[in-house]
Amino acid sequence: MINVYSDLIKFLENEIEGVLISVVQTKGSVPRDTDAFMLVNQNSSFGTVGGGCLEFDAIQKARDLVKDPMFSSFCYEYHLGPKLGQCCGGAVELNFKKITPKLRKKILTDDLQKKKLWDNVLVFGAGHVGQALIQQMQEIPLNVSLIDSRSRDGVDFLMPESCKTTPFPEAEVRKSKPGSAYVIVTHDHALDFILVKEVLLRNDAVYLGMIGSDTKKLILKKWLKKEGIYGFEKIFTPLGKSIASVKLIDKRPEVIAAFVLAEILVAIQTNKNVLKQKRKKEVMGA
Repeated sequence: MINVYSDLIKFLENEIEGVLISVVQTKGSVPRDTDAFMLVNQNSSFGTVGGGCLEFDAIQKARDLVKDPMFSSFCYEYHLGPKLGQCCGGAVELNFKKITPKLRKKILTDDLQKKKLWDNVLVFGAGHVGQALIQQMQEIPLNVSLIDSRSRDGVDFLMPESCKTTPFPEAEVRKSKPGSAYVIVTHDHALDFILVKEVLLRNDAVYLGMIGSDTKKLILKKWLKKEGIYGFEKIFTPLGKSIASVKLIDKRPEVIAAFVLAEILVAIQTNKNVLKQKRKKEVMGA
């Protein structure tokens, strides 16, 4: 369970009266889209609708409304100009809704449904980089799986409880969902190559990254050519190079993980934009 989702559960388990604030409509340049929401009670808040003066005013409105016994729902449009102290220039319509027991349950159910639509990321290798990556992904809405070919008794470090151990990690590639992202950071170069081959054979990965040097990259390229596997140009290796256009990258696991996470998110968003444009052309051509 990612930290964001566990924090949402904790907030909703609190029986203090509160307000759900949702972005229901936007015009022009705005800080958040219509998927944004936040929960507010007299003592705390969860989530964000854009920050700044917009959010400050929305929180105050919510806390005033929750005191009103007649309040159930209310809409208000904010113009994000100099008067509000924001320079976005667009407009945002917010809906304020009293949090009832029924609404608490619906928020959790809706969020669980959204969770099913999150992008899937498979990280192969529970070593230093793999664990650093999993740790940083705790704040990101992604369905992340950590997989290692070694048994827990066969390593001299503590594997996360969520890590799946299997002698055949390539099987996890075969049964993964289309459009998944794959990060290959195992302890074994040969296993890395096998996993890369399996992902390329699927031909539907949104991202494929493999840890390694320029030398390892060259060896992989020759091996894939010998195996008759195409798609080498789709592999992100060395990891993080597409984000950090510098000659030398800090090789501490936590830093590598940060670059990899950024690389994955860029790849996922780029793919979504491509699909969106494709659907738009199909609609216009229909």
